[in-house]
Amino acid sequence: MSKATVIHHGKKVRITLDVAESLVKDIDEIRKKIGVDRGALIKVWLHEKVKQEKAVASPKESTG
Repeated sequence: MSKATVIHHGKKVRITLDVAESLVKDIDEIRKKIGVDRGALIKVWLHEKVKQEKAVASPKESTG
């Protein structure tokens, strides 16, 4: 996992997700290894993925 700086934007909204128990177990194994809360880890992953998708959706013009 990359080291990300999380920036809080605007009002927080609570969401509920139904996911497979096996996925939660996998996430918990990872979070225990790195010593973070499950929710915090998922927030960082979501932030990184959205940032990545935005970069792909609107690539900067290449120079050259």
